[in-house]
Amino acid sequence: MSLIDRVFSHKPNRADFTQIVVRAFHKAGIKEVDQTGSDFSLKLGDGATVFLSNVYANYCGASRRARQSVITEFAAE
Repeated sequence: MSLIDRVFSHKPNRADFTQIVVRAFHKAGIKEVDQTGSDFSLKLGDGATVFLSNVYANYCGASRRARQSVITEFAAE
């Protein structure tokens, strides 16, 4: 994604979004979060794998005001 696309779309790329979710999990008390590579997912300390495609689509489709609540609700589940 070019700089111009980032400025006007206000949507993070997948790598940046992954970091947003990792920070949300840490804030929710889940400390062991590992990126699994190319499948756009995270592995949690309890062995669960969390796939990010749907929440990324929800985040990008939400208004800028609602985006934080999308992340907070996802991390709380």
